[in-house]
Amino acid sequence: MGLPERRRIKQLLEEQVPEFAQKFHRETGLAIPVAVDAESLSALTDMGQLNNFLDWLSGSTNYGEFWTEAISAWKQAAADALGQKVIAETIRSWVIRYEPGVGKGLQLRDGVLVQQLGDGLSEYPRLYLQDFFTALDALLTSGGLPLSELRRVEYLKNTVLPQRQAELKAATGSDIELTLVDNFAQMPPGDPRLGTLDWVTGYTNSGEFWNELMTALRAICSDDLGRQALAAAVRRIEVRWESRVGADLRLAGGTLTYLYNFADCPSDGSYRLFADDIRQRLEALL
Repeated sequence: MGLPERRRIKQLLEEQVPEFAQKFHRETGLAIPVAVDAESLSALTDMGQLNNFLDWLSGSTNYGEFWTEAISAWKQAAADALGQKVIAETIRSWVIRYEPGVGKGLQLRDGVLVQQLGDGLSEYPRLYLQDFFTALDALLTSGGLPLSELRRVEYLKNTVLPQRQAELKAATGSDIELTLVDNFAQMPPGDPRLGTLDWVTGYTNSGEFWNELMTALRAICSDDLGRQALAAAVRRIEVRWESRVGADLRLAGGTLTYLYNFADCPSDGSYRLFADDIRQRLEALL
């Protein structure tokens, strides 16, 4: 490595990385230390590759795009108290380094988020915003769920359930407790679990999952006899995902359990109940 490259690395570490780190801390509100592994860069023997890395990391040829994309992804992850909490529990520092033959990406190693650079010649060394956030999201886990799914669960508990509890009170005239069992981490990961969360929260179906249940309850409680029968038999409604079973209703000990399964049931409609199905099955139990 020649003197010009050594000077560039020195300037990068002493001036440019601290500048971008300040921007990262200021815009995200995170106190995570940021570093570039100079030793990994020093190991490069291809000066064209090294200078390309230095151009990207210093922002001299891309207006800071390398850092801007990364910081934007971090901002998405830290956008709420839940994200900040999971980040604080998961990541102690962020290190950018070159690893031969690995390719660009993110890895979590004992609390250190390692951002690997692409080769700098055949591919850009940085991750685009969405790629960075997707990789970061998968690493930010708690209780077996990544951050994006944790946010859906939080929305479900703090927003969806209170709204539906109020609807239940209005529909039945009774103080029936509405609960949803948080066993999402037991579901098949990836799209099946994400799809389930989207259904239950109403992200992808405009609340259809809950609307079917509420429509059935309103129909049962359309007269005094129905309201009285429901109030006498049901004190609690528990909505629960259960693996390898079709949708079903069970009534025992004052608890009406509504079993559903979007995650690993066939797409023949057996994963949930429609309003008429719920009404007919529940009336048979009352």
